[in-house]
Order: sequence, then structure tokens, then C-alpha cells
Amino acid sequence: MKKGLTQTEVAEKTGISQPYYNLIENDKNQKPLSFYVVEKLARVLGCDVKPLLKAVELSQLEYKREAVRQFEKRLGELSLPHLPKIPIVKEIPAEVPKKADDLSVKIIEGFFRIKLGDPAVFILKVSDKSMAPEIKRGDLVLICPSKIEKVKNGDIVAIRNNKGDCQLRRVTLYRDQFILTAENSAHPVLVWEAEEYELKIIGRVKGTMRYL
Repeated sequence: MKKGLTQTEVAEKTGISQPYYNLIENDKNQKPLSFYVVEKLARVLGCDVKPLLKAVELSQLEYKREAVRQFEKRLGELSLPHLPKIPIVKEIPAEVPKKADDLSVKIIEGFFRIKLGDPAVFILKVSDKSMAPEIKRGDLVLICPSKIEKVKNGDIVAIRNNKGDCQLRRVTLYRDQFILTAENSAHPVLVWEAEEYELKIIGRVKGTMRYL
């Protein structure tokens, strides 16, 4: 009004449509304004742009928070409670589970709901840095229990021996030896004799999850 401009004139000078400018002026736009639009409006109307940009930044942050809240609400409305509970274990189990329910309750520290076809799949919370940076401490790795013949050279596996030693390593099968390689050079290569150690490959890593 001070500039003596109509909505149509302001819209033309800023390069936005008149209906959109009408929504802005009446505070009816559903999404926060972009910095680009605010700068153009400030220039045309002769306003100090700095407080406007700050207001837009806060508006965009609140919009994103609300989007997250709505997303979480929609997730809660889905059939998540009906998805199978995949156990998160804090150590490599002693036996290869035929189904996740076979895992010892003592090593289970939580559950993750996800749709998977294999009832024996479980999640291992990594406790060391032997496979860093590919797999870091605290990462959750999806373990697919499998027989030795299903494991290929180069697979990352959860393996243990009869002496109670458990490892998450990249495996190479060589005759009667299992060569276990770490990604972290600070951890030595292990050579386990199959006959001496009575080895059990609990499963191979099928995926990794990391909380950012």
C-alpha cells in the first residue's frame, strides 16, 4: 500500500503468479516461502530482508518438524504391530538358529519390526571396530543364518569356534582352513583350522543399518 502497488503489479515485478501472491499476502500458503521469493519481494517492496529470511528459516524448520510428526503418525497407523519382531542381539549366538525365536533371551536387547521372508533372520549389534569403516561399532547388521556351503569367499559372516571365540569377519574358505580378514588393519588376519576349532558359521551379513 505504501508503494502504491496492486497485487498484480507486485506479482509481475517479482515474477510470481498473482494467485500465489494473494495466498502469501493473506497467509494462506500451505508451504513456507522460499528464500528466493522472499528476497524478490523484499527488493520490490523495499523491506529489510534479513529478519524476513530468519522468519522463513524458522518457518521451514517447523514445517519439516511437522512433516516428520505426520510421517510418524502415519507409520503408527499402519500395521507395524503385526509385522514380525526381529530380535536385536548383543553378541553372536552359540548356535545357528532355525528361527529367530530359538535365540537365547539373554543376548536379546530389543526388537526391530520389519517384513522379512526368512523366520531365522536376526540383527546383530556390532560391538567392535574390526570391520570399520565398512561396518562400525554400534551398527546393526542383518544376519541370515546359512549352512557353510551357502557362504562364498568374500562374504562377511558371523562365526564362532568351540573355544568361545566369536568374530564378524570377511571369510575365505581354503581347504580345511578358514581365513578371517578384518577391514580394520589394526586387527590381525585370523586363520582357523576347521578340524581343530569345530567352526560354526552362524550366518552371513545381508545388510547394515546405521543410526545417523
